[in-house]
Amino acid sequence: MGAAGIKTVTIEEYLSNPAYEHCEYVDGEVMELNVGTNPHSRITAKCCRKLDEYLDRNPVALSTRNCIAA
Repeated sequence: MGAAGIKTVTIEEYLSNPAYEHCEYVDGEVMELNVGTNPHSRITAKCCRKLDEYLDRNPVALSTRNCIAA
């Protein structure tokens, strides 16, 4: 990849190249994804676990009645 991890390619090249598995395609450019760090992953997992514990103790009913269609 070039400067700052960005490379210009066609959509066909992007979709057919397994080397771009951990990249995203934006306006003709392939950019490396920021996959985060181990501390970030641990914090995310702890937050999800705490939210799950809370929802087990405090069930909520989900409804789509009041959703606005775009």
